[in-house]
Amino acid sequence: TRGRIWFTDPNYGGRPLSIPTEQVYRADPQPDGSYTVSRVTEDMRRPNGILISASGDRLFVADTPSGEKIHPKLVTYPINPDGSLGEQSTLHDFGWGRGIDGMCWDANENIVAAAGSNRYGPGPMIYVFATDGRVLETQRTPSDMPTNCLLGGHRYAELFITYGTGMVHRVADSGLKGRPII
Repeated sequence: TRGRIWFTDPNYGGRPLSIPTEQVYRADPQPDGSYTVSRVTEDMRRPNGILISASGDRLFVADTPSGEKIHPKLVTYPINPDGSLGEQSTLHDFGWGRGIDGMCWDANENIVAAAGSNRYGPGPMIYVFATDGRVLETQRTPSDMPTNCLLGGHRYAELFITYGTGMVHRVADSGLKGRPII
């Protein structure tokens, strides 16, 4: 992505905001080694997990509002050559369940996402989504409130899951396979 860094700024601590909304940002490298930061969305409620397609032409974001009358969603945007974003498309609506917290890619460029809770919806899960939003599979997690996931370890076949409870699980034979990120 031309040396760009994309990130979200969810306000989970309830701290006062210096800007009125939580959005997605892009940091562009400058010739002097510094970065210029730009807000690139205006339509998010609480962006969290973020991924960029291997081709660099699509951005995927978990929008996870809490305490609002808006459902958490997995959304995507086309990335224009200048780094601006096209129109948002919803890939998956979690209803009143707890949406995605963190996510990663598998070897087939499917989105592997940590979502759910024992209090809402179908429970704590690892979801595997195609990039068109189809749910390819789900795996129930052994603890509540999965917060992030990563495929790594031997041959990138181990699934590591973190939880809001402070726990970390390693699933040696998840049936998923990751890819090197560098």
